[in-house]
Amino acid sequence: MSKDITTAGPSRRSIAKGAAWAVPAVSVAAAAPALAASPNYCETVDVTVARVCPPIIGADTRSVYFTVTNNGDCVIPSGLAFTLSQTGLVGLEVGHLNSIQVDAGVLFSSPTAGAINRDIAAGETVEIEFVPDVLLDADVVGSATLTVGVPSATVDYTVLEIDLPLLPSIQVAICA
Repeated sequence: MSKDITTAGPSRRSIAKGAAWAVPAVSVAAAAPALAASPNYCETVDVTVARVCPPIIGADTRSVYFTVTNNGDCVIPSGLAFTLSQTGLVGLEVGHLNSIQVDAGVLFSSPTAGAINRDIAAGETVEIEFVPDVLLDADVVGSATLTVGVPSATVDYTVLEIDLPLLPSIQVAICA
């Protein structure tokens, strides 16, 4: 008895050809959503720098800070540099400044320079704080200017250490 093999299924060669055509189509389709989600990065930086004063006095108020807001309709990529010039404060160290910026997306490289280390979306605000909890001299009066590109803002402040009977001393910052 003989067996008819002329009506067998597709050959291994035809299966391999079909698979070769199918694989590139699948990989192209998978890459398309990732490309569509990439942000629209700004070609020029359009930011506003403003000072923000804390409440006049309070136990948890040891900081004076600026806000940097992206006014464009695009995303400012991380790495946007800023400079901070200040008078009247001593004991400013990179470690202190970075410790108060943990969730702000700001990284100081020196007490007077740093960069924003995450993208800033349109309309988003980043706070830059420049009075740490630990100061060598708590009785200071001064001013600070933050510059990001061309925009800048200045704030005058007083940092006081208040000693209360039977309580630990507290430091407060007051904007002028």
